Amino acid sequence: MKKYIIGIDVDDVSGNLMTVWLDRYNNDYNDCLLTEDITDWNVASFTKPECARRMYRYIEDPSIYDDVKPIEGAVDGVRELRSAGHRVVFVTAANPLIHMRKLKWLRDNKFKPTEKDYVEILDKSLIYADYLLDDKYENVVNFKGKGYLFDAPWNKKFEYVNRIYNWKQFLETFQEGSSLWS
Repeated sequence: MKKYIIGIDVDDVSGNLMTVWLDRYNNDYNDCLLTEDITDWNVASFTKPECARRMYRYIEDPSIYDDVKPIEGAVDGVRELRSAGHRVVFVTAANPLIHMRKLKWLRDNKFKPTEKDYVEILDKSLIYADYLLDDKYENVVNFKGKGYLFDAPWNKKFEYVNRIYNWKQFLETFQEGSSLWS
């Protein structure tokens, strides 16, 4: 059986960053912005004008990961992929201010990555892997292997055949249509 390298994004694919990010913003700016309201990658465009570009300061604070919870099914899904003999590599865009903080979060939440299975990179098309699961449309369409778009309000405007709605569906997709499980 062929073993594959599967790239998995961290933010909003493995862990629910957006909820914590918006909670902090809503608390500071007395707003009620919800994840469903964020329909574009530029989160700052949905905030109050007085926040604007300051919105990104929240994700520059390493403590934000103290409150991030795993996406339902993500920990078990990674465990199942590894049990089938595949290599899971976490690929994530990271600000230098929080360098390696996501790796600590992954370890604290039982994803069990090694340092060699954790890559911080902005251009995920450069990643050598067979598959990529990511919530950013540009990442999956520019990926050289097979990309899967993890559904989110900010990527719904894009038509994409390999759209995945949850971890259960991601695993079922491989079980039904791939040799990943043979």
